[in-house]
Amino acid sequence: MTLSETFRRQIANFTYGQVISILLVCTSIFTNKLQLNDALVVTFSTTFLYVLLALVFLPYFYVKRCASVHLPVWFWVLFGLIDVEANYWAVAAFAEDVNYAILGLILHMTIPVVTVLSYFFMGKRYNWFHVVGCVFAVAGFVVIFAANNEGGEFPNQMRGNLKSLLAAGLYALSNLLQEFAVKRNNTGIDANIEVLGKMGVTATIVSLIQMAIISEYAKVTDVDWSAENVGWNAGYVLTMFLFYATVSVFLRVSESLLFNISLLTSDLYSALTMMWVFDGSVPGLYWLAWGLECVGITVYSVYEPIELNKSKDTASDDAVAPEDTPKPDLSNEAYHKV
Repeated sequence: MTLSETFRRQIANFTYGQVISILLVCTSIFTNKLQLNDALVVTFSTTFLYVLLALVFLPYFYVKRCASVHLPVWFWVLFGLIDVEANYWAVAAFAEDVNYAILGLILHMTIPVVTVLSYFFMGKRYNWFHVVGCVFAVAGFVVIFAANNEGGEFPNQMRGNLKSLLAAGLYALSNLLQEFAVKRNNTGIDANIEVLGKMGVTATIVSLIQMAIISEYAKVTDVDWSAENVGWNAGYVLTMFLFYATVSVFLRVSESLLFNISLLTSDLYSALTMMWVFDGSVPGLYWLAWGLECVGITVYSVYEPIELNKSKDTASDDAVAPEDTPKPDLSNEAYHKV
């Protein structure tokens, strides 16, 4: 690949990452608008996301006879349950009277949690770059908790922070399950399509059951579904759908470093929209925490972790596969949803 081709590819990847970053900010804006209008019904909003994922990806998977990863039903139920709860607590955090720019930084705790889980369950091994990166990310997390302002402009900030922290842990589990499914067999993009489609089905069922358990159906009827509120809800669902689909493809054609950098720019955009769109402010410690996370994520992404199981499989594959046989790029980290 020539220098100009490499440059064009990096520009395209950077642009792709910024699209993802903007989608993240848009979901935050739509959620905040719904919260301000008392029209945010947490599980109800995300249910439409899962319905859309199931309707788009699962029919395509079966019509095109895509290769399957062959996982049992219980796996998809567990995956759907964890993803539903991750989105539930993330949106529930925004339902509080909080500074949502701060919540975005807390959700980056997904990265160190994924690192620990991947070490024990995915056979990954890390070097000092990953350890130092996680230390900086955790330091940023501690600083942003110190910026909490109970009784100030956002009296429920601590409660929102704790919900975001819970969401980060659940997102880490969801990421781990998705990575396991996608890397189970060398089925390429077919695995991503199957994962999104089947997770969409089970997550829809889980969401409908959860709405009944926590009595959200009554809340839905109490909301004033004006054209404005319907529009904000539709915007949230569409941007989340595009986020899921775009990230799934992005991590197959790009590097985890560029994706992680896009997460950092989304935090910057969130802070700016908090100040310019909602006439709010961010605490001074926010920028210190953001700087620490910038250092942490950048250092973490310098090297990809080593997968012990993968290295063994690769050796056996190389023994039977022709030298010019293309192999899917499965080296990227699972994405961190926000």
